[in-house]
Amino acid sequence: MSNTDLILKKVENIIERLSSPLSEEELSNGWIEDSRLAMLKFFETLRDDLKNDVDVSAKAEYRSIARGMDHWGISVGQLLDDATEISMEIRKL
Repeated sequence: MSNTDLILKKVENIIERLSSPLSEEELSNGWIEDSRLAMLKFFETLRDDLKNDVDVSAKAEYRSIARGMDHWGISVGQLLDDATEISMEIRKL
């Protein structure tokens, strides 16, 4: 499995989690409905770019996902940790 395939699998996992109402724990980490929908759209776009062989490592927004989440007031939590891991993997591409 290629690095891109591994990233895609992680992105799809986050999409699945953001496609449903968030847990009380995630809500306590700063998530609101607007941020959930915005980040869902963001990760769907990232998924499409990965599937279409776009050079995601050349796009700043993909190399710094945590910064975008911070914009929405999300500064802790498993979703943030997983998104940060995706960014780090994208930087290695």
